[in-house]
Amino acid sequence: MAAIRERLCFTSLCLETWGYFNFLRRLEAPGNGNLMWWGGQAGRRTNEAKGYTCSPIRDLMDLYENDHGEYRRKVRDALKPFEIDSGSFETLPELLEKTDALDPDLVENDKRLSDRALARVVLDITSVAEVPDHWVPTPTKGVWRKLVDDKRIKDLAATIRKQLEKGEYELPLVPEFNPKEAKTKGFAPFLRLDGTPTVAGPVTVIDDDDPKYRKTPDEEEAEQLADSEAKAVAKEASSAESLSEGELEADQDEEDDKE
Repeated sequence: MAAIRERLCFTSLCLETWGYFNFLRRLEAPGNGNLMWWGGQAGRRTNEAKGYTCSPIRDLMDLYENDHGEYRRKVRDALKPFEIDSGSFETLPELLEKTDALDPDLVENDKRLSDRALARVVLDITSVAEVPDHWVPTPTKGVWRKLVDDKRIKDLAATIRKQLEKGEYELPLVPEFNPKEAKTKGFAPFLRLDGTPTVAGPVTVIDDDDPKYRKTPDEEEAEQLADSEAKAVAKEASSAESLSEGELEADQDEEDDKE
């Protein structure tokens, strides 16, 4: 559950910074999807699931005891690209909707997004911008309608709109780096000693001033084709690596038998 709360806080930070549509544009740009952790719901039999408002997932213990086939698949695919999170959320709107992160009545940054993040969502989904259909699934139904109708969020959205128009909107801040964090187990610095970054940045850089959010049908088809080809190449490489490892193990077994 701590990971889920941290995901909420991180998502709120991004939405407060860029707004809903521009954050989505960043995530869905070619090659940028891996910048977001999509999984992470509470396990069905964990203590955290008792206070979880959404449908908990089946954790490994539950799968081991009740579905051996699925358990073996999960363990087998743990190190395979594109497979470990195959059952997770596929888009940000789906994540927000199915985890109740858009419900203004829940506890801020514990069960849902921050008020300012929700206000940025409302500002965008009530605008006239043309966007992909899945960005605003059902604006007149369910939690989306509840969010738009919430007076507290609506008033805050109006205030933020004025601040944005006047250039007075204050971006969210994060705590400065504390050197003590470097002593934490598993800590990885942003830069190596030679000054090079330890992680890759976004593959596609986004221009926030570009008013175009929706691609033409031809652009969407070309992007889907390129994405499918990239995944196919990665899977083929992974399969070839697994096959090579299997051949090495077989050769080793033969040598052991001869001895």
